Amino acid sequence: MLRTSTLSSLIKLYPLLSISQINVSPLMVATALLEIIKNNIPVFTKQITGDEFRDNPHLAKGAAVSPPVIDNKVQIVQIGEDKILDIQACGGTHVKSTGEIEGLEIGKIENKGKRNRRVNIRFK
Repeated sequence: MLRTSTLSSLIKLYPLLSISQINVSPLMVATALLEIIKNNIPVFTKQITGDEFRDNPHLAKGAAVSPPVIDNKVQIVQIGEDKILDIQACGGTHVKSTGEIEGLEIGKIENKGKRNRRVNIRFK
């Protein structure tokens, strides 16, 4: 499921969101997200080994607690196939494709450093 995130993963596919902009507007974020939803991008789950997970710490973005490693496997969620929008450790329930997402609004956008913004997304 798309959730609170930095803009960097959106910028990879949607250059209209430039992280170098000082004031990223909610309208710009909403426009990009609605485009992602409209494109009905597939969402996949797969498993990697615990060693692969430890070698790729970026897969646990912002996680206060690491995901469980069960039988030396970690569940991963990937948004996109040819162009990967995001990939990270599975945090629970998620959609099968971005087209399943209905109704969203952009809440507060917080500056979390020179190149990071926290975007609060509310689903209706």
